[in-house]
Amino acid sequence: MLEFPPHAPVYPTERDIEEHVEGYRMIFRRAPSQAEIDEYARKPMGWLPRGAAYRVLQIDAAGRAWVRSTRQSERGSFLEVFQSGHHLGAIGIMGRVVAFEIADSFLVALVESLEQTENGLYPRRLEWYRIVDTNGAAKGSGE
Repeated sequence: MLEFPPHAPVYPTERDIEEHVEGYRMIFRRAPSQAEIDEYARKPMGWLPRGAAYRVLQIDAAGRAWVRSTRQSERGSFLEVFQSGHHLGAIGIMGRVVAFEIADSFLVALVESLEQTENGLYPRRLEWYRIVDTNGAAKGSGE
């Protein structure tokens, strides 16, 4: 059990809505109606994004849980860090984290740009961070 800190409701961004429509189209072989899209846009999102666990939660060598949340930072995304279920803090990642993995003392994140290119695409990149342990708390160090 993880004790998430309180925060204001997070509503879907334009990109979240685009992904919802794409996913809906893949599952139902048709786009959702405008009423369904509007309803999705009005509902606050949960703490965790939908998706496979490997894209949402990782455990590091020290036993800390790293969780991709829907909470948005000024730069893009947050990874929330927990120890024994208690929230230690959050690490801001520039861009929209699509997936991440922790191996040894490295965190690798697949990150999508917040801005579209002139072709309507959201470029993706891999970002690497070294996890540095300072007095039992995890801290990301950009590499």
